[in-house]
Amino acid sequence: MNQESDLPDVLIDSERIQQAVSGILSNAIKFTPKRVQNEDGSPKENKVSVTVSKSRFGIDIMMSDNGPGIPKDALNRIFKMGERAIADEVEGHGIGLAVHKAIILAHGGKISVESRGGPAPHS
Repeated sequence: MNQESDLPDVLIDSERIQQAVSGILSNAIKFTPKRVQNEDGSPKENKVSVTVSKSRFGIDIMMSDNGPGIPKDALNRIFKMGERAIADEVEGHGIGLAVHKAIILAHGGKISVESRGGPAPHS
């Protein structure tokens, strides 16, 4: 985890924000395979990272991983209740990201996802 040293104080429900951040991080870990390969087929260590930095309105929390990415057709629906990017490969009900988004929005924040079909940063 990378964290700036001069982060501002922010007024939050710490339990709910912890629930959202740990849930999103858990999701990144769940969908990052144990073994990842470089383009040449050689093994590459799987990686999930978190960066916390000061932003114009408070703090930014950015998560990234080197998992398989999210299919482009799923990017618009992964934050909707009951929706999943990959339905059958990993256990779940498609509820978590919708709940985490609601928590973040209730705190005046925003959540988004980018995917390049390779590493998938989450912020």
